[in-house]
Amino acid sequence: MALLGCISFPQLALQILLQKRPGWRELPAAVVREEKPMSPLLLLNEAARERGARAGMRFAEALSIVPDLRAAAVPREETRDAMDRIIALLATYTPEIEPCPFDPDALWVNVAGLQTLFVSLSRWIVGLQASLSAAGYRARIVVGYTRLGTYVIVRSRQKSEILASEEAEREAVARSGLSALPLSPRTLSALSRLSIRTVRDFLKLPRGETLRRFGGEARAIVDLAQSSRSLPIQPVGIPERATLACCLETPAADLHRLMPHVEALLDRAVARARARGRMIAELGISLHAELGGSLVEVIRPAEPASRSATLRRLAYLRLSGREYPSAIERIELSAVETAVAREQGELFSAASRDLDAGARAFALIRARFGNDAVVRARIVDSHLPELAFRWEAVERPAAPDLPLGSPCGKGAVRRILEAAKPARGRPGASAKAAGPFAVSTGWWSLAEEAREYSFERSAKGEILWVYRDEASGALRIQGVVD
Repeated sequence: MALLGCISFPQLALQILLQKRPGWRELPAAVVREEKPMSPLLLLNEAARERGARAGMRFAEALSIVPDLRAAAVPREETRDAMDRIIALLATYTPEIEPCPFDPDALWVNVAGLQTLFVSLSRWIVGLQASLSAAGYRARIVVGYTRLGTYVIVRSRQKSEILASEEAEREAVARSGLSALPLSPRTLSALSRLSIRTVRDFLKLPRGETLRRFGGEARAIVDLAQSSRSLPIQPVGIPERATLACCLETPAADLHRLMPHVEALLDRAVARARARGRMIAELGISLHAELGGSLVEVIRPAEPASRSATLRRLAYLRLSGREYPSAIERIELSAVETAVAREQGELFSAASRDLDAGARAFALIRARFGNDAVVRARIVDSHLPELAFRWEAVERPAAPDLPLGSPCGKGAVRRILEAAKPARGRPGASAKAAGPFAVSTGWWSLAEEAREYSFERSAKGEILWVYRDEASGALRIQGVVD
């Protein structure tokens, strides 16, 4: 049976946070779901756990125990970007990499035949861990024979290991505790009450009963245990990166003098990608100044591009608003190449909207104003309206998700202002359309606040969503109903 390895990155989101905040490494630190006082702690470092903080605690509660606790949220986009960088690094050590479908912090790799390239698998593990450590990531690696076996063992051990035989793997898996499986605390508690405490006990449960009681989180484990052990690694597509560079005979600090050199590199990158039957999914442009310092920009088109004109326009928009440290003497361009079927865009087609054109417009906006310029509001749990949403980045537009049979265009939409503004004039009692409706943050909030909202009609016929400020007595507008 072919050997495979499982690589686990313990608390990857926390590792990413400490990379961004290196000053927190020696302090109690945690990853939270949202940067709000009542948000729960998800991941904690050793210093925070030693002081008494625990996963699941609210941040405000943990602060009463660990006053110097540092915490921040790590968006999923950052975790995905980090895993993309990890996969690109792993590609220099193994040709086949398969992400774990139920654990974003783990993946499997094919290690068959690598002994001839790295002398031994032990040397391969040491070299890989050194490269990951240099990139800022801590990892454990277990080499064995099955996906489930290597995954369970890598989650159970504190160091990397090469399993001697299939029998040794089976015995190690059977002895492992349930904490090695990706199960929720609620499921682990239910299994403990049933006296099921090891992976062997869990795998002995009838499949149908397991799925009925514990649902989707158990399905992935059961399917993995019962799947064909001879199934080869299903490799993820790894984008290829091409790097081109040119040195300017006369350093230039004017964009109009720099763009011809950038465009020449773009033309070469596009021609190279076309010759290989691929397209460009991402561009990195590095401008190195003669007096030191550099400017690095990353540009992502709406979809993988095969035309120079599109990339030229994006590059011009991105570089047009930048200030250079001094005259630029060297330009480097790195192009991420990928093969993408054009038919994939049809999955997002809409009868009355050109979503591809919208995606191209988003790409132009991001190129000009930065990768976080296009955002949308996402509803979150909060009693106060101005805290009941957060902004998240949008890569491309999507068609409205309307229930079947719902009449498009009908119904009221309440637009919440980011900050309440004072109402002009004082509507009379006849202007009130509905209300009042009481809203309170409750005793669990750090700053208790109570408001009474009502809907009132303005002189222009608008329906305003208003409340009266307790301190000043003034009427304030929280939103407008369309």
